[in-house]
Amino acid sequence: MKNNNKSAVRRGCTKPEAGIKFAQILKRRGITAEQWAERLGEPIVYIKLFLAGKKCVQFKTLVRFCDDLNIQIMEFNNDIIYERMAEQDMNL
Repeated sequence: MKNNNKSAVRRGCTKPEAGIKFAQILKRRGITAEQWAERLGEPIVYIKLFLAGKKCVQFKTLVRFCDDLNIQIMEFNNDIIYERMAEQDMNL
């Protein structure tokens, strides 16, 4: 049954372009996908898929990735997909 609750908040996930931007940043900084995955404590497969634009990440993960590389989150403003989510689905 579909939830028609009008009270909703927004959450986001990334477009594939975000991962490609991160790949370019890592390359400029001389950081390999393997090194970055280890630093983040993430599986290398997950990071490689993200960097190839084949895996999207949730907004909170994007924030963590930006923090790790000291990047302003606003650089990815156009790479975030917002979706509506009912408050009750967020366990508020």
